[in-house]
Amino acid sequence: MIQGKLEKQRRKISGFLILIGTLSMFMLAHAGTLRAEDEKSFEQLEAELQELSASDAAGTAATARSTPPPAPAPQAPRKIISIEIRGNQIVSTNTILSKIKSRQGTVLSQSTINEDIKRLYQTGFFQDIQMEAEELADGFKLIVTVLEKSIVRTIKFEGFTKFKEDKLRKEFKIIEGQILDRKAVKEGVEALRQLYAGKGYRFVDIKTDLDIDQYSKEATIRIVIV
Repeated sequence: MIQGKLEKQRRKISGFLILIGTLSMFMLAHAGTLRAEDEKSFEQLEAELQELSASDAAGTAATARSTPPPAPAPQAPRKIISIEIRGNQIVSTNTILSKIKSRQGTVLSQSTINEDIKRLYQTGFFQDIQMEAEELADGFKLIVTVLEKSIVRTIKFEGFTKFKEDKLRKEFKIIEGQILDRKAVKEGVEALRQLYAGKGYRFVDIKTDLDIDQYSKEATIRIVIV
C-alpha cells in the first residue's frame, strides 16, 4: 500500500519536471537567445530528469520483486456423492448403511471412515471389512466391501447323548439362525463338558465339526460326544 503511494508521487514529480523543462525550452527558443549558462541549466535539468526516471524504474522493479504472487483460492472440501455396498449376501444393505456415519452429501473424512469400520465389526456380522474412496469428477464414491460370517442353519448332536437333546441345546446356547461365532462354539462345548463332568463323566470327549457352504454362507455344527 505504501509503496504504491510512493510510486504515484514519483510519477507526479517526474511529470511536473518534464513540463517545466518543456516550458523552459519553449521560452528560450522563443527569445532566440541561448546563453551558455542557460544551456548549462538545461543540460543539468535534463540529467536530473534522466536520473529520476532511472530511479523510478528501479523502484518499480524492486516493488515487483518484493510483492509475492497472490495465494491460490482454497478449494472446497470434496463430498461423498454415492455409497456402494459390496459382498453382502445375508446382512441387508440398509442395515449396513444404518451402522455407519458416512453419508451421501457429507465431506469425506478418514477419521469417520475409521470409526465406521469399528462400528461394523462391533455388529459381529463380518469377518472382514474394507472401505475405499473412488475419486470422480464432482466428488467421491465410497465403496464398502464386507466378508460376512456364516449363519448357523443346523446343529446336530451325535454319540453318547446321555442327556436329552433339549438339555444339550440349552447348555450349548447356540441356536439355528444366528451368526456363527467360533468363540461361542468353544464356550458351548466347554459348557457341555462341565454338564457331563457334573454327572460323573469327567473323561467324556466332545468334538465339533463345522461344515460351511461358501456360497450360501450357511453353517452346520456337528457335536460328537464319545
